[in-house]
Amino acid sequence: MNEARKLTDLIEYLKALAELKRQGIHVTLEITSTLEAIEEELRK
Repeated sequence: MNEARKLTDLIEYLKALAELKRQGIHVTLEITSTLEAIEEELRK
């Protein structure tokens, strides 16, 4: 259940980042660090 919760949280976070980017706010650094964190989680 915890894994599903993590994925749900990640999806919501990524949706929020996508919305900010759509509005023209560049959050490349945050996206990069988020993707690295996701990759790290998936390796566990």
